[in-house]
Amino acid sequence: MEMHLKSLIMNAKIEGKFIEKVLIDGGSTINILPKTMLKRLSKKIEDIVPQNIMVSDFNGRVSNIEGIICLNVKISSDI
Repeated sequence: MEMHLKSLIMNAKIEGKFIEKVLIDGGSTINILPKTMLKRLSKKIEDIVPQNIMVSDFNGRVSNIEGIICLNVKISSDI
């Protein structure tokens, strides 16, 4: 078997809405959701629970997060 470095990208239903090209990364510590996707899922900034957490990127730059939100996600071959 030959090693590969391709990303795993699938379709998913998030909060009952079909979303194409969702990056699946089982090794990630956090998942990032752009504000545009939040709006597409009919969620508001008020739905985000504020948290006092800081994250750092690959260059070591530290940023605060808006907060956390729990979403229903379905990944299946029969979406």
